Amino acid sequence: MDSTNNQLNIPGSEPPGQSQPTNTRAMFTQENVEEILAVALARQAAMMNIRDGPNTHHQPIPAQNPTPALNQTPAAKKTVPPNKRSKLLGKATRNSARIMANRAQSEPPMASSTTPAKHTSSKKKAGLPSSPRKAASPGPKKAPHQMVTADFPPNFKDTKRCLFAHIRLLWGLVETRTVPPPANPEHIRSFCANFQTINEVQRYLEDSNSAALIANEDILTLKDARAGVTQVGKGFIHIDDGHISYIHAQLAKLGIRCWGPNLDEGPESLFNAACRIAALTIFQQIAVAGGYNFLNFNHNYKDDMLTFIRTYNHYVHHVLAKKYRAECKKVGSNEATIEKNNATRNRIRLRKARVKFGNRNEFPERYMRVLRETAAHSDDELDDDTNSFVIQTLGYRSNAASIFFRRLDLAMKAVQKAKGKASRMRARNLPIIPIPSKFTKVPESLPLDFYGRKWLSEIPEGQQRTIPDLTSVAFLPDPSKSLFPSNNPNFDPLEKLSDAAFNRKFLNGVLKKYRMKEIIEDDAIITDDSGAGSEDEDDDNENLENSTHAAQHNDKGYQ
Repeated sequence: MDSTNNQLNIPGSEPPGQSQPTNTRAMFTQENVEEILAVALARQAAMMNIRDGPNTHHQPIPAQNPTPALNQTPAAKKTVPPNKRSKLLGKATRNSARIMANRAQSEPPMASSTTPAKHTSSKKKAGLPSSPRKAASPGPKKAPHQMVTADFPPNFKDTKRCLFAHIRLLWGLVETRTVPPPANPEHIRSFCANFQTINEVQRYLEDSNSAALIANEDILTLKDARAGVTQVGKGFIHIDDGHISYIHAQLAKLGIRCWGPNLDEGPESLFNAACRIAALTIFQQIAVAGGYNFLNFNHNYKDDMLTFIRTYNHYVHHVLAKKYRAECKKVGSNEATIEKNNATRNRIRLRKARVKFGNRNEFPERYMRVLRETAAHSDDELDDDTNSFVIQTLGYRSNAASIFFRRLDLAMKAVQKAKGKASRMRARNLPIIPIPSKFTKVPESLPLDFYGRKWLSEIPEGQQRTIPDLTSVAFLPDPSKSLFPSNNPNFDPLEKLSDAAFNRKFLNGVLKKYRMKEIIEDDAIITDDSGAGSEDEDDDNENLENSTHAAQHNDKGYQ
């Protein structure tokens, strides 16, 4: 075979600083490759041996000849005989592996390494693949103009609240559930007839010689406002006649009859920009004059107009615009959302009060498991006719659980009465006709008898196995005897049983009553005791908290 068949041309491989003839070609041979590999391994082992210091147990490897130039022919240099070359290669490989093994035992673990750069370079020198860098996890995506808490400057919370209240005051959004109204197209056309650019608006407002474009009597914003305390949202604003007159004067100067951005457009539109300029100019002047000191306005930010603009865009073109679009899509959606959020907060407060009462009175754990779950507590809504709150029925809760909660309410009220304190719980009455709750999310892993038998039988078998805890029960066969003191005639001694003994006593009977034995795959959870209760007890209509139970247990519905 021709020797040229084993040669590889590598253009541009000449070492720097060396000029080569134009007709000379760089080439590799099989012997060159083996030679270069052996020298590289030996050099690597020598460098690691030197880096380990004088205390190393390894003999230094003598320096080898430098790597031959690639464009030199094999005949122009001395080559190591094949037998010596293979020995050198094996020795260098073994020596390198031994050095790396000793270093791995002496170096600290990766978790305590303080020089990650050296660790990475040692990987590269050892020829090991370097682990890819983990990309920094991006933060949550934000909508345009949206700001989160970290975006606001420090100590800006009260000032932000002042600006929000100021915007709601100008817009007439005095109630929390009020949705921004659509802008009047006629007012927008009237304004745009006077201005063409935002710079014109800014210059005209700042010019003290500029005349008002409309009369103050034509201003609709705060038209019937009077000096005094005005409730705006959840807070109150102290406003005086001077502030009202200044607001009317600034709006009349720009020709804005009714302040209110057009939320169908972005903040860059001419009318929306004018509303922003007017609102922030008025806010800055009133705040500097001390008009918002009662809301703890931070005067360190009185000249930070950039932060005011960003905060304004966040509240107007993100928070309020989101409510506006939702209301346009479905009328009444905002009010329904507010009512549901209020009901959720009330359920959370109710859960905290009941859990605190249970911990103080050392309720058994089977009761506390139910009380800790927010979704186990019913919600209510205000009845304007009786001025009380009507309890709504949870579709998934059993009648036994509902009776237990009514007994808990009576016990809590009795404790307050014994202390001579007026109950701070609001009146909650059971309606004659049950009102379904708007909350449908079912809590999981609660004792089996918490769930309504009829409701449980109507869901798929897979959910019947996973939603309830099929290994425990919580309530007495007659839950109306729950939570009585031991010296009360209605006290049931079975309530003092431990959770394990209670399950041994009643679990099997509840499983039969719920017909869960027919779908349970693991029969090991079934106890030997037949338990208590019969098929006729606990009617299938577990979900109705009717007035019969209320009359039977002297439950006035207080909570």
